[in-house]
Amino acid sequence: MNVFLLAGGLGTRLRPLTDYTPKCLVPVRGRSLIDYWFDLFDGLDVDEVLINLHHLPDLVEAHFIGHPWQDRVRLFHEPELLGSAGTVRANRDFVGDDDFLVCYADNLTDTDLSMIWRRHQVGDSVLTMGLFHTPFPKECGIATMDDGGRIVDFVEKPEKPASDLANAGIYAQILTPWLFFLFINRPAMMIYRVFQKLDILLIYV
Repeated sequence: MNVFLLAGGLGTRLRPLTDYTPKCLVPVRGRSLIDYWFDLFDGLDVDEVLINLHHLPDLVEAHFIGHPWQDRVRLFHEPELLGSAGTVRANRDFVGDDDFLVCYADNLTDTDLSMIWRRHQVGDSVLTMGLFHTPFPKECGIATMDDGGRIVDFVEKPEKPASDLANAGIYAQILTPWLFFLFINRPAMMIYRVFQKLDILLIYV
């Protein structure tokens, strides 16, 4: 399995800290935020991790010199941000016809990624999306699900949230190659904009 670890964001809500430090390298209890993700990947059969870069890319590149995962990390610089779906589309060759995982490097979680992966494999959904209960639904992408645990609606930062189930930025086993047809002629695009086109299974993280 290959993993997209999205790390190109500006981290504007953490300024001035992120004026000089990429958000994915912000220290949490003495370790860079991004390294907590590699702890989670240790529990999966991960072949390679692609990390997209934009803000202060040289610092991220330097972080992976001599890193335990150095030989399994591919860095992809985006002079202009492509959006999460745009990064996936631009790196079609990275996954071939295999299933893959997408995670947001600037989030902090201790969720069991292998559970999400296994759950999706025994289901029949195109995409499995991690969700969490948020006290601030107007500030998140919010999902509404049916009684069977399937997402039937998704709204980014809704004025009138229909639930408190927020996108955790973990998408498991997006199926290719047909998924890429959704991205045709849209080089810059966020993944959440294609959610309403997909059959998605809810997973709490």
